[in-house]
Amino acid sequence: MASLKDIADEVGVSVSLVSKVINDKLGTTGARKELIEAIKAKAEELGYKRNFNSIALLAKRQGAISVFLHRIGSKGATITEDTLEGMAESAHKHNLRMMLNFVTEYDDYIQRLQDLHTGMVDGVVLSGVYHIEAVPELLKLQKEGLKLVSTFSNPIHEKIPNVGLIEENTTYLSTKHLIEQGCESIATFDTMPQRTNGYRRALEEAGRPVNERLIFGMPHGQEGFYGSTARGALIGALESGVEIDGICAQSDTQAVYAINELLSRGVSIPGDVKITGIDNSPFCETCSVPLTSIDQKFAQRGRLAVDMLEKLMEGEPVESLKLAPELVVRKSSI
Repeated sequence: MASLKDIADEVGVSVSLVSKVINDKLGTTGARKELIEAIKAKAEELGYKRNFNSIALLAKRQGAISVFLHRIGSKGATITEDTLEGMAESAHKHNLRMMLNFVTEYDDYIQRLQDLHTGMVDGVVLSGVYHIEAVPELLKLQKEGLKLVSTFSNPIHEKIPNVGLIEENTTYLSTKHLIEQGCESIATFDTMPQRTNGYRRALEEAGRPVNERLIFGMPHGQEGFYGSTARGALIGALESGVEIDGICAQSDTQAVYAINELLSRGVSIPGDVKITGIDNSPFCETCSVPLTSIDQKFAQRGRLAVDMLEKLMEGEPVESLKLAPELVVRKSSI
């Protein structure tokens, strides 16, 4: 493998100058444009490869980050997979090794945080289930020099930069869409307060009264997103005589269970009832009625989080971001 000295000897310059050109560290060093281009061309010709491990050591960095991810959503939703795909893409771009701490239990999450120390990685991306109880441990790691970024819908703490989502707009967009499709009695599963607020806002802006009977009570948190829980709430509402011509589900799993229950009762989708979900899961295309859904930009948020972490590790300032969700229309609502 060619070395910096090989390139320097071929071009007839110092190793120091070659190093500065190759690593984009020229700063105020004077060098003709033609000479810089000649050094880069010779490096490519000789097949020179930068040693990122050595670069990291010189910068007093490990060249590695850790991802702490507590699975969120059902397995078919690919929330976890999309987020990791985005993170991995950005980590590769920045030549960072990525260590995954994947958990499904809170105690495991905390134990792994406590086992982490700054000599292992340069930074951490927090994703998945939101653990406010972990903030003291996170701030302790941050004080010890570890850089932290998260991808939660909302920041977990003001000192931890976050790549989030305008959560209320998920159901706002869905409900507004159903109103535009002519729905008069739109129901939702009250799983997440911000999403229920978006549902209410869309109705209020359209001059529609909010019928509390159409807001189905659900457990807040993971259990509330389960399809079986949503199906039970829907059956209870139908058997009480509530009339529904639209459902703004707060997850794709809720929506699919609702579609299946209604179809089993001879209800036409979207003829009698139009339905939307949230997550834009792969199965939206292939379920019994292709499902209109909201894309929460998980892959993009993963990419941006690692980009943000790299800036922090380079000593650059960063600010939290909030992305806008996107409505993806399919047969279930038109």
